[in-house]
Parts: sequence; structure tokens; C-alpha cells
Amino acid sequence: TRRPRPERSGLFPLPPRGGGGGGGGVGGVSALDFLRKAPANEEKKERKYEDDKFIRYGEVGRDGNPTIKAASLKKLFEALISDYCTPSYRKAFLLTYRSFTEPKELLQHLVKSYQKNCNVVDDGGAGAKTCIRVIAVLKAWLEKHTYDFKDQPSLRSMVFDFAQSLEEMSRSAHAQHVRKLYEKHLDNLDDVKDVTNLNREVMESKVDVNNPLSWTELDIINIAEQMTHWEMSTYLSITPSECIYYVKGKSDKSLHSPNISQFVGQFNKVSCWVVTMICNECRLNNRVIVAENFVKLAKRCFDLNNLNGSMSIKSGLNNSAVRRLKKTFEKLKANKEVWSYFELMEEKCSHAHAYKNYRAHLHTLNPPCIPYLGVYLTDMTFLYDGNPDKIDGLINFQKSHKISEVIMEIQQYQMRYINLSPNYALQSALTKDIRQDDEESNYQRSRCVEPKDAEAAIEKLLNRERALLKKLEQYEKAEGGGASKCPNCGIRINSNGAGSDSSAKGNLETYDYESSESLISEDLLTDPGRPTRGKSPPPGLQPFQMGIPTPIAAVSSQTSPGRPPRPGGPLRTNSFQRVGPGPPARSHRVPSEAGM
Repeated sequence: TRRPRPERSGLFPLPPRGGGGGGGGVGGVSALDFLRKAPANEEKKERKYEDDKFIRYGEVGRDGNPTIKAASLKKLFEALISDYCTPSYRKAFLLTYRSFTEPKELLQHLVKSYQKNCNVVDDGGAGAKTCIRVIAVLKAWLEKHTYDFKDQPSLRSMVFDFAQSLEEMSRSAHAQHVRKLYEKHLDNLDDVKDVTNLNREVMESKVDVNNPLSWTELDIINIAEQMTHWEMSTYLSITPSECIYYVKGKSDKSLHSPNISQFVGQFNKVSCWVVTMICNECRLNNRVIVAENFVKLAKRCFDLNNLNGSMSIKSGLNNSAVRRLKKTFEKLKANKEVWSYFELMEEKCSHAHAYKNYRAHLHTLNPPCIPYLGVYLTDMTFLYDGNPDKIDGLINFQKSHKISEVIMEIQQYQMRYINLSPNYALQSALTKDIRQDDEESNYQRSRCVEPKDAEAAIEKLLNRERALLKKLEQYEKAEGGGASKCPNCGIRINSNGAGSDSSAKGNLETYDYESSESLISEDLLTDPGRPTRGKSPPPGLQPFQMGIPTPIAAVSSQTSPGRPPRPGGPLRTNSFQRVGPGPPARSHRVPSEAGM
């Protein structure tokens, strides 16, 4: 006769009749149910956590343990080596503990906790388990957060002394484990060399980064790859401690957060570089070509999963000095392929709704990837400034836990591009040699190349030309007779046309022409090659192509030793002899009466 099926009573439900028993069960209950550790799980769920004046608990996590909302520093240390310490709590603590304590204080607590519990006789008791947890926390600290011990010789010596004390306490297994950790991670830590700085080529870059008009498709690919390689190297060097110091608003961020400061600084450089290159092109067609090349560069960075580089170029294209160039963007739209790239980046990298589209696109990418760091810095800043440091005198650990989630996402994408070869010459040009003009200058050039009111701009140029012609007439009158002062160069001219400098021989005078540099820089705004209107210049003077008379170089009787004067041409004087390449020093000749 078949044994009757037992009732569904007890902790575990019985499997249905005829299936799932597996033949190995007892009394119709599967072997899987017997392997479950029901009493241990039941005891864990029945654990009671009550708030007191030193600790406040939050919501219960998936593991059945409640999260710590706020606690005193001592309670946070105790929770780190307790039996209900979860991996998420340990990770959050080690990532953010610098916001409420120092590494030396943490290490002292671990050493004291081990020494306090190591004398327990019962090896299977709570004291032995606590010692094991102390070693586990120290192991996680040394392996995952070695940067905390860099430039901290006193902290490393404390770890070495702790290993020595373990041997004296006859804890050879733990002593050997700590010594191995020290030798692997801390020994010769300051002697580690940066391999990225070794064997760099000493050569000039073949790509002119400040002439985007001449870029080819291959140049754009090379620039995008080297931008990505440099940003990858810097992004990999960012540590959690830098994030904490950066959002805490330390006064010297370049000292406490060097890699983040360098990363953010390069973003701003590239953005300003894009604006400067576009606004400095006077011709519309050239300006469109430059804008197209930058859009292609941003798209190439986008394809390499370098969202930070793509965002920096997009930021430059959306600058007010560039976006006001309506004619440029109208022609840019005519190139459908390039415009589709621009619209794609506008959609995927949009800052609308707290970068909703950007975050969604980022989470679909497979590493390696370089995310836009500004989003993470903004999130951490809001979390740090928007939540109090303490709640009723207790450390707000819930705030630290939320910041640690952002830091863990930053670490998630810290992976190396293995298919990119470095070109350090081009990287140096992209980080040091790119041209950057200030925002006000870029906007003024933008107004010049595409003025809002064309008639007003033309009238302004004509007025400046009239002012130049007036100065030319004053110069002609000064040459005509009587001792007067040249309005342009500042030289006093006698009635016979000779200068007042007695050191010059004959009727020739040589002087420094630098005094008129400021005048030229202010008035040199008419188009190149435009003929000078008005009276023709006097004999002996050659008209400058911008409307300013250019003095003829003086012929000096003082020549270099052993070098005869060049026939048919003027010579530079010794006082203005230049060494090396460059244009000849400008000088002035006042024609004599015979020459007139």
C-alpha cells in the first residue's frame, strides 16, 4: 500500500506529487530542502537592531541586515569588523572614510581591535572571528586602496610593526599573511615609476593642431586617438580620495586632486581651442571647413567611447561666440553627413533633464570607455552639499554611502584601451601648444567676422580708415617744413628735412620704430591689399598695404667688418642688428632736400 502524503506543515513546502522529489528525498521532501540552512536564516532575520544614542539604522537591505544611517566614529569602526558587516558596507567605508576620519586613526583602531581579541582562549569564539575580520579588512584596504599609503611612510611603518607584533603574539599564520601583503603592495611603493613617461619620442608633431583648415581625414583620426589615449591615462589615475577632496572644496585642488584638476583643465582647454580656431577664420568658407573638421573629430571620439572628449568639442561648438555665427551654421547644415553627426551628439550628449539621454547611452556602452567626468563631479557635489555631515551629533554615513555609489561608477570605467598606440609628440601639442584666446576676444572676433548689423560694421571700418588718412596728412605736413614731431613715429624733424639725431651722418636718421607698434595694432583693421585712398605718399615713402606709411630702411655708413656695403640696397644699422631668423629691424629715413 502507498504511504499517505504528509500534510503541508512545517517550514518548507513539499514538492508536488510525482515530480521534483528526485528520488533522494525523505518523506516526500526533496534533498534540496534538507540542504537549506533554515535555522540560521531564521535566526538572522530575527536579529533585532535597536537605535540608541550612538547609532541609527536605516532600511533593511537585501541580505536582511539594516543599513547604518548615522553613527559615532567608534560604532562605525566596530561595524567594520562585526559579524553583520556586509561587503557593500566595507566598500563604502573604505571609499569615503576620509570625509570623517584619517587613515592613521583607522589603522590604529584595527591594531587595537586585534590586540584586544587575540588573547581569547576559545579559538572558535567571537574573539578569534574578530581577529580574522581585522585581517580581512586590512587585506581589502591594502589591495584595493594602496594609494592611501603612498607618500605616507609613517603609515607603512605601522603596518610593518603590526606584522612584527603578530609574530611576538605567536600568530605566525596572520603575521605571514600581513608580511606578504606588505611586501606585495607597500614595499618600494615610492619607487614605482610611471611607465607612461618612459621612452617618449623627442620629435615634432606632423599634425599642425592650430591649423584645422589643413587637416585630412587621417589627421582627424590621429588627433582623436591621441586625445583618447591621454584622457585614458589621466582617468585611470583618478583615486577615490581625490574625489572626496575635490567635492569637499579644498582650496588647493591641484595639490589634493591633481589628476581630476588636470582632467578638468584639459576639457576647458579643448573647448576654448575650438572656439578660438573657428572665430579666427575671416572667410566664411574656411570657417565652415574648420567647423566641419571639429564635428568629425567629435564624432571620432564618440565612436571610440571617449564621451569626455566628444563633450569638450561639443561644448566649444555650443559656445555663444560660435552659435551666433548663423551663416556658418547654415552652410554647415548643407553637408548632411556632418550635420547628422552634430545632431547625434546633440541628442546623446544633451544636458537636459540632468543628462538623462547621456546616462542612458553611457550604460549601453561596453568598456573601455571615458565618461564625461563633469556629471559625476556634479552628482557628488550635490550629495555632499545637499546632505548634512552629522545627524544629531552622529556621522551621516548614509551620505557617505551615496557618494561611494558614484565613486564606484567612476571606477567601473577605469579600463585601458589596448588598441591605441601613444604618440607623445602629438599628445604634447594637444595639451600644451593649442591656441586659447580669452572669451572676450573670441566674442569680439565673432562679431567682426559676422557682424549683426553689416552697415554699422562697414561704417565703423570707414571711420577708422578716415582716421588713418588724417594721420597721414599730419605726417606729410610735418615733413614739409619747420621742426615738428612725426605723429606716427615720434621723431622730431628739422626744417631741412633732417632728423635731430646728430649721431646719424648726412641727412639720414635711424631710430627705433617700436614706438608706433601700438598705433599699428589698433588701426590695422582694413582689408589686406586694399589701396590707400586720398593723397599719394610723399617721395621717399612707400605706402603700407593697410594704409599706414612704411618708412624706408636707412642706409648706414657703419658696416660689419670685412663685409662691403650691398650695392643698390639699404643696410641695417649695427644698433638694430638682429641675431637669428626674423624680419629686419624697422628704421626710418628722412629724405634730404636734394632727394626731394
